[in-house]
Amino acid sequence: MISHMFIIIAKMLPNYRTEDFVAKSLPKKYTTYAEQAILKNSSLRFDWTDVPPMSPLGKIIEESQSQCMNATAVELKGGPQEMVFSNIGAWPHGMGSALHTWMHPLCLASTENKILVSGGSEWIWNDQMTCPQEFKMAKVAKSTSAWQNQGDDSHSALWCYFGWHESGLRCPPGTIAWDKPPIDFGDDFLSYKCDSYLEKYGKQTIRNAAIEWLFQNVSLLVIREAERQIREEAFPADENTTAITNTREFLRWPLIPSADSLITVHIRLGDKSSEMELLSISDYINGTKSLLTENEISGREDVHIFVVTENPSAVKLFSDASPTNWIVHSSGPKHPEDNNFVPALASSSRGRAGLESLASLLVSLESNRYVLCLGSNWSRLINELRATVVDYRCRNCTKMLNLRDLYDHLENAWGIA
Repeated sequence: MISHMFIIIAKMLPNYRTEDFVAKSLPKKYTTYAEQAILKNSSLRFDWTDVPPMSPLGKIIEESQSQCMNATAVELKGGPQEMVFSNIGAWPHGMGSALHTWMHPLCLASTENKILVSGGSEWIWNDQMTCPQEFKMAKVAKSTSAWQNQGDDSHSALWCYFGWHESGLRCPPGTIAWDKPPIDFGDDFLSYKCDSYLEKYGKQTIRNAAIEWLFQNVSLLVIREAERQIREEAFPADENTTAITNTREFLRWPLIPSADSLITVHIRLGDKSSEMELLSISDYINGTKSLLTENEISGREDVHIFVVTENPSAVKLFSDASPTNWIVHSSGPKHPEDNNFVPALASSSRGRAGLESLASLLVSLESNRYVLCLGSNWSRLINELRATVVDYRCRNCTKMLNLRDLYDHLENAWGIA
């Protein structure tokens, strides 16, 4: 019924998204990933509460981190599983940097066949208004998990935004060896080494798989914020769509451009000169032009650009320099004009920027074309999810242009981060 109603509405509006990839694991009633997302009241192309790893290494990481879920199997393996501990709250960096730093203990845990347990509820990117409620809800689940005797104050900083797969919470009581000292290098993230994976798979494959594994279950809190951004910021309604969406049944937002007509452009200005050569707006414009079709170049078709940036002036600069058939969209947190230091945004927003950034990240993955600068951690996040979650489900439908890499001496010094 929902699909039929939406198809009727789609014929009335331009740029309706059509998904031609079939979800392999859905019940017969639901045939596409987008239809599964509708069940979560989400207009996103995927149900981000359920995107299990599909890459070979992502599956290996999942196997290693889910070995505690069967208590009988744990006993056959010699008893409760030993831990690698990480505290993402100890890394007060930009959100993208912190998540890439977190990859190190995950990679070590997988190579050592141990369970990664993420602690540290005090993280600058946790929304101080909504995350405490999420942590209260976690107490109920903790009472029936391996965490049951660890005290009410023991949290994973990532519980608010991601599923409990990353924290060991899905492990039954008695399956984690809390009595044995975990591998814990504190904030010395480079000491969490996984040389065997580096030699076998390489740095980029590890990055892709680690982020794919983390994002296999994103919280409804983030998905609801993404839906708000879709409807209120990125693709807002006009007088012609308000009545259409006021129905009792949830419908995907009809103003989202199709994936083939949407290009994601990540613009980073200001504070990255120590890590990469900075780009001008004309670099981003020219990069976008290189991905256009003939009809888009000629102006016969509109081009929708979703600009990802923390800098509000970047959106205006890009829009002012765009051809007339480019329609620029954006959502997510923005800095004050005079401050491009990312962690300052976490503090000034009381962590709200973390929630809004992750939601904007999900919106950015609605496109099939990407202009990125992989010298930025946020561009890397977009690219890692593009290459795994998106491409594995749309049969390699995406294209990506990288405008700038990290300086070589930093790329070599920062491990897999």
